[in-house]
Amino acid sequence: MLIGQKFIFIHYPRTGGTSVRNHLSRLFPDNYLPMSDPRLSRDQQVNLMHQSLVVCHQYARQSGVNPSLLPTLVCIRNPYSLMLSEYMYLKQKWGKKIKDLDKTFSGYLNTLAKKVTAEKKQRWKQSHYGRYQDFLCINGSIPANLTIARYETLEEDVNRFIAEQLGVSDSKAKLPHKNASRHGKVAAYYTEKDEQLVYDMWQNVFDNGLYDRYDGLETDNKSSS
Repeated sequence: MLIGQKFIFIHYPRTGGTSVRNHLSRLFPDNYLPMSDPRLSRDQQVNLMHQSLVVCHQYARQSGVNPSLLPTLVCIRNPYSLMLSEYMYLKQKWGKKIKDLDKTFSGYLNTLAKKVTAEKKQRWKQSHYGRYQDFLCINGSIPANLTIARYETLEEDVNRFIAEQLGVSDSKAKLPHKNASRHGKVAAYYTEKDEQLVYDMWQNVFDNGLYDRYDGLETDNKSSS
């Protein structure tokens, strides 16, 4: 997350958020929280960077900031693409250090599915937007000051936010491509069983309209994340 004088940015991992954060920080220099908060250790600052909108609002108010008054941006991504990017990132950057990391994407999904607790499954099922719920909603609703940027149209959505919410209409620079994983077309990595596992983990994201089920598995053209 970034909390500044002009806006708030919420970073859901593997959604292009590092690129967006760097772009916004460069365009609008500021002493952003939490990284400038002297009350926090370095580890605490880093931990807050990927926390949800709910946690952000709590932390902002504790820091004397009213988050309801600041334009807020959050990035999301098609779950099929996101899960593949997550696996490839772990494998390519940390594979040698993560001894029990599955050797295949299918194995990774199966392991994740087995590790999901019944309590977590129930919480996802009860949340309108499933795993994205706490990143999009406060008290069950999307705040009026929240803008959603999709990874699939990231530059367009971020530039629109900058123009409409922050008043800078000539921000057309391409986002820096940071922290990317490398992979081919998403559809090539999925079997029917893999798709079902991802659907089960992200069901409300699909069923409640954030993304369509099977979206991207047949027409995906992205080569990196």
